[in-house]
Amino acid sequence: MLSELHIENFVLIEELDLPFYPGLTVITGETGTGKSILLEAIMLLSGGRGFEDQIRSGTTGAVIEGIFKINSSQRVAELLREKGLESAADESELILSRRLQINGPNRCRINGQLVTLSDLTEIGSSLMDIQSQGDHYSLLSPKQHLRILDAYAGAENFRLRSEYARFFNRYREISRQLADLTRSEQERARQLDMLAYQVNEISAAQLRADEDVELGERRNILRNAEKLAEEAARAYGLLKQGLSEVPGALDSLRQAAESVAKIARIDHSWSDATDLLDGTLAVLEDLSDRLRTYLAELNFDPAELDRLETRLALLDSLKRKYGPELADVLAYWTKAQAELAALERSEVSKSELERELASLQELLIQQALLLRANREEAARRLEQAVRDGLQDLRLSEARFEVVVSPNSDNLPTEDGLDTVEFRFSANPPEPPKLLHRVASGGELSRLLLALKGALAASEGVPILIFDEIDTGTSGRAAQAIAEKLFELSRNYQVICVTHLPQIAAMGDQHILLEKAAVGADQYPTVKVRLLDEQGRVNELARLLGGVSVSEATVQAARDLLTQAAGYKKGSESCQA
Repeated sequence: MLSELHIENFVLIEELDLPFYPGLTVITGETGTGKSILLEAIMLLSGGRGFEDQIRSGTTGAVIEGIFKINSSQRVAELLREKGLESAADESELILSRRLQINGPNRCRINGQLVTLSDLTEIGSSLMDIQSQGDHYSLLSPKQHLRILDAYAGAENFRLRSEYARFFNRYREISRQLADLTRSEQERARQLDMLAYQVNEISAAQLRADEDVELGERRNILRNAEKLAEEAARAYGLLKQGLSEVPGALDSLRQAAESVAKIARIDHSWSDATDLLDGTLAVLEDLSDRLRTYLAELNFDPAELDRLETRLALLDSLKRKYGPELADVLAYWTKAQAELAALERSEVSKSELERELASLQELLIQQALLLRANREEAARRLEQAVRDGLQDLRLSEARFEVVVSPNSDNLPTEDGLDTVEFRFSANPPEPPKLLHRVASGGELSRLLLALKGALAASEGVPILIFDEIDTGTSGRAAQAIAEKLFELSRNYQVICVTHLPQIAAMGDQHILLEKAAVGADQYPTVKVRLLDEQGRVNELARLLGGVSVSEATVQAARDLLTQAAGYKKGSESCQA
């Protein structure tokens, strides 16, 4: 059960610490006070979507924290153990918290540990079943009917759906692959022709990595052969022959080396100079030999230059098409070969996929039929549970049917082969029809409450929360809802926002939301109060009489509380 709720800077609430107790808690307040604020806060603890505008104006963040009492036999305790999130201090206590921030990430925590929103949703939804005002309308959608039935059907249904989902996901993937392969023959032929041409064009070129760089350098040499020969000859001459009567550099250096050697024989400090000159002579001799060889081999060949120009033009053409670099051309060639091979194999792959798809479809149908049988059995149980609930809600003659039937095209979907429809008739012998055709607002509210009661018994969720489940009701129907909520609260903690005095009177705990008086320059604030006996009388009188509360209205409020107390006492006596 929820034992305490802490809220900071959430919508109109500045700060709140509110205790909760077992049984039925009712929440009331004047129109415009935001009676649903507390439920919005609790919904955030079960993974509800948070919005920036829920943060109180003038602040940077909101905090919602709930303290829950749990026992080891509940599903939530098992989930906490599986995820390693149980409380180190007290395994019977669970703390869920949510922080919303304008600047910065939102934070979710379970027992102080940071968790994902998905984890918070899983833990929170195993604790609480929350009916929002929109559920009245979603109940009219057949898509919701299938989800409700599957939720009611229990563990075996979950196992069958999980097995079906495994087959269906593979079936959907194979279908997607087939769709990719099933192209028009014209498109496939065009793709084959284009890839074959590209692969052949690149293959015929017999490319080598960095060939364009190597050939470009050779072309540059051939284009400048005459200048290269002239400069090489000049350098060789200066080294070996010199100019006019001036000896070559090598001869001059040899003479210098001989003179330095003579100096070194007398002045030993010049020994290193001798070594230096000898080394320099060796280097220049090597350079001279290299120049002589270069001159001998340097030969301008117009035919070779033409061949190089032609080859480089081909490489440039390929780089423009598939480049920009030669390495890119080679990479494209590898990729195109793989795509061409895949297209050539596509007919074989297509046949294999078609066979696998047919096999999967058989398995899907078998699994879907098992799922249908499970749903049909669960449908009978749900019908009976809802009828029992409707009888408690003074719709004893009402008929409720759950119709499980094949979908329109009898093809597998993610939900199986079935559609599910809830049908209802409040006035036999009128046959049951789709809800949106026959159910009034009050009847829809009572049907939703009966469904919630049935689902709670099936799912084992300990906390039931209702936001104006009494929509469209009054008088005896409202009293019936009040009594049903009280009966549910004997086995579950029930929290209910209401605008009806009959339901408010039945509460074990009564919370009132009021707008606080503020100055013109202050942000509006909502106060939350736990009402004592006199406070309850005053609030019930307001619900009964509106703005005009008379002594008769106050007495009627006291009478309502007395009647509610009598009903509770009688109900508890029957249970005893």
